[in-house]
Amino acid sequence: MKRGMDMSKRIKRWLYHSLDHDLRPRVKKRLDAALARSPELRAERQRILSQRRSIAGIAPASFEPLFAERVISRIQTMDQNIDPFYEALKSAFRKFAFAGAILVILLLSYNLVKENSLNSEEIFFTADTTFENMLRLPLL
Repeated sequence: MKRGMDMSKRIKRWLYHSLDHDLRPRVKKRLDAALARSPELRAERQRILSQRRSIAGIAPASFEPLFAERVISRIQTMDQNIDPFYEALKSAFRKFAFAGAILVILLLSYNLVKENSLNSEEIFFTADTTFENMLRLPLL
């Protein structure tokens, strides 16, 4: 039984392959004999051929005229709608960046006045500071 199923699968593979490629003469002879014996196989071949003809008759879809121009116009419209958001974000970032720069300048000035030097440990209040020391600092 299994050999018959394997042969049936092989013959169907040959059938599908024969529609696109030439078969070896020995294989073609076996396929022709199977087609002559089996009405189901002949019906399968006819079904495939009719599907191919119907697909070949369908015109390929194409883009309408001025498709690229419409897409570019839509993208430009989207860019104009997004700009106010980015402008608001940019102005907010500028304010925070300016405040941060002022804070750094104030810290530098404070440490320069206090220590008369500008090493990185003193600038950022990290000179010999440990976690335990930070926990002992008064909050007020």
